[in-house]
Amino acid sequence: MQPRKERLDLAIAQAKQGIQSLDPASDSAGNKVKARSKLNRLRGVSQVEDTRDSKLLEKVGTSRRPTFDLVADQVLGKESRNPARLIEFNENNGQSLSDIAAQRIKDLRERTLAQINQKQMEAQPESEFLGIEIDGTPVWESILNDQRGHKSHAFKEEIAVEKNSQFHHNKVLSEPADWPKRLNFENNLTFKQWHSNEENLQATIACEAVINEPSRTLNPLVILGESETGKSHLLHATAQAVLRPMEGPVLFIHAAELTGLDELEKGWQNALSGAVMLAIDDADVIANQPVLANLVGMMLDHALNLGLHVAVSSRTPVQQWPASRMWDLLRSCATVEISKPSLVSLVM
Repeated sequence: MQPRKERLDLAIAQAKQGIQSLDPASDSAGNKVKARSKLNRLRGVSQVEDTRDSKLLEKVGTSRRPTFDLVADQVLGKESRNPARLIEFNENNGQSLSDIAAQRIKDLRERTLAQINQKQMEAQPESEFLGIEIDGTPVWESILNDQRGHKSHAFKEEIAVEKNSQFHHNKVLSEPADWPKRLNFENNLTFKQWHSNEENLQATIACEAVINEPSRTLNPLVILGESETGKSHLLHATAQAVLRPMEGPVLFIHAAELTGLDELEKGWQNALSGAVMLAIDDADVIANQPVLANLVGMMLDHALNLGLHVAVSSRTPVQQWPASRMWDLLRSCATVEISKPSLVSLVM
């Protein structure tokens, strides 16, 4: 067995032979100077070309120059030399930065609505059982309890809070106000009388998402549709469903209540305090009255700041409304459209 020093000398000698075979001699080119580096001494090279007068980039081959362009071409590709703008802004096309931001917010809401539709459409047979409620109660028992007036999720008598107590869930700490009017529990214009079909399926799914997570999903929401399409029914049914958990009052405004008014009734700020939802039917009628549209827009802005869910119905798209405070708040919101049912839907 060879000692370590002999093996090291043998490896250096073999390396010298390999380097000399790969490095063609160029003694005839350029001025020669004495080699001073340790590597050249190990290679057995006594003279090297004098490159002290040349530039730094000339000392290294083109393919070995550590420049930013070569690194970028290697990592990002040559197409990265022509950067593309994320936002094409041109004052000549009539778009301002606010228009671009509003369009992007609108696209974001549309993608959110599409994700909600996809989740609703996906079947989940593993977690759903036919004839069983989410809490495990049979459907027939839940229906009978509802018809007989039995409370399915009531507290036991020993821990139940008295109805007259200030800690009861019916007690609202906000100051009373005459307007906007609070919505009361009703049996008309609810989801019990609502029939889903192809023409209103997307709007129904969006309203169900609002009911499940008020003020968090699709806020604000515009239900768009012509007359006699059911948009007012769907808006009222959604407001009733949001009111049912009794997490707070729901405010409902008809456009006919505000026609011809030059100012809102006093105390409307107190009504918004503690509320959960603000619904406005036929908002397009209000939008055509400039003074009233600015006042209602101020109220909608205050409601959104307080965390209320805002939902409105309209016969015309928000983009076609005259410019106002209300138009500015709703022009980039989530919009679902309802069309008149076809003959096939009426038969079904």
